[in-house]
Amino acid sequence: AQSRGKEGLNRLRFVVDGEGNVLSFELVSKSGNAALDRATLEMIRRAQPLPKPPADMLVNGSIEIVAPFVYSIDKRRR
Repeated sequence: AQSRGKEGLNRLRFVVDGEGNVLSFELVSKSGNAALDRATLEMIRRAQPLPKPPADMLVNGSIEIVAPFVYSIDKRRR
């Protein structure tokens, strides 16, 4: 996608337990580019386990997070 100049933003909802294990995940908004959306899903699959969340943020032993993923190409010349 980067080599083709593709940019976009999607949002990923994921649930993490107290040990940093991802219990579930889904795209809640898509970028409009299937390659970028696949990259986000692959990232969360490979990133496990995540760092343990603070215990005081857990609700019933887990935390739900909705995070934006921004794919942007800096077009400035260096």
